[in-house]
Amino acid sequence: MTPYPDMTPLHYNSYERQQQVKSQKMLAFMQASRLQHNQPPYRLILLSDTAPQVIEAGEELGYPCFLRTCPESPRAGVLPSVKCKSAATLKRQFYRLRKLMREDDPDGCLMLMPYIPAETSSVAVLVSKATSLWAWVTMV
Repeated sequence: MTPYPDMTPLHYNSYERQQQVKSQKMLAFMQASRLQHNQPPYRLILLSDTAPQVIEAGEELGYPCFLRTCPESPRAGVLPSVKCKSAATLKRQFYRLRKLMREDDPDGCLMLMPYIPAETSSVAVLVSKATSLWAWVTMV
């Protein structure tokens, strides 16, 4: 139960919230989630969300967590994503990235997920909409 009764918890990733998403990255992540691919849990963070909602999501996912920018169109390396080791860091970075997104990409959103140390970077590519066939491109 949220300590803020009038606040919708982010863990619902509700249909209504998902309908507000325009980010290609987040849309692809949500589609992969529906296909039940092995992926980490996540919380959709809209630019209208509040710090208490985001901190609650951080507590649910645990620390460290990873706050990702999800612009409407891909902009690799332009908008940062950050590792957050505590609620205080998450709050500070949420305000910073939300401000940046509101200025540079107001139709984007943010994503919060567990931090996973990476050795490679991969991109999922939908090969066929008809068969929902995905391919992974891995960069070392």
